[in-house]
Amino acid sequence: MNLSNLSALKKLIIPILSGIIILLCLIIFGFRFSAKDELTESKQILADEVASMRYNLKNLNNLEDQLETIKSLTDEVRERAIRPDDSAINTAYFYEFETEDLQIDMVDQRNTSDGKDAGPWRMKNFGTTLFSLRAKGSFQQVLDLAYRLRGGQELVRILNFSVTPVGEPDDKIRQISMTVEALTLQPEED
Repeated sequence: MNLSNLSALKKLIIPILSGIIILLCLIIFGFRFSAKDELTESKQILADEVASMRYNLKNLNNLEDQLETIKSLTDEVRERAIRPDDSAINTAYFYEFETEDLQIDMVDQRNTSDGKDAGPWRMKNFGTTLFSLRAKGSFQQVLDLAYRLRGGQELVRILNFSVTPVGEPDDKIRQISMTVEALTLQPEED
């Protein structure tokens, strides 16, 4: 063994050890920064969850009252919906709007929708039924019919209507043809 190589190695031992220590410090420093990013991300996720919990707790105060209100409104909607199988009762409902001066010529119950194809407005317990109506009267009377239908006992909306003159122009008799969509109850599944 050469003693000159050993003395040269002794002179380089301090720089070699210093380099190894600096390299270890850089590796530890790099791991620390990656762990800090993970901790920051975890802290943000937990802070979002706490904010969500606080929001839910704030709105929880009158939840039972709100649920009771929703239940009573749903019961009211059920009462105002028609049953698609009772076509005689449904047709009679529309004939109730007939007056001495307004004659309803025709009420026709058409297709029934189960509400499953209604997209984002899909209703679990309700669907719709279409009705075609035709009536005769003065212009004011046929418009009044449309307003009374909208505000009637059953939940309906008028999809379209047309008003056309009937007979001589001096008669001032108009015929209204309209398509009405009524909310229907779905049969309960066993």
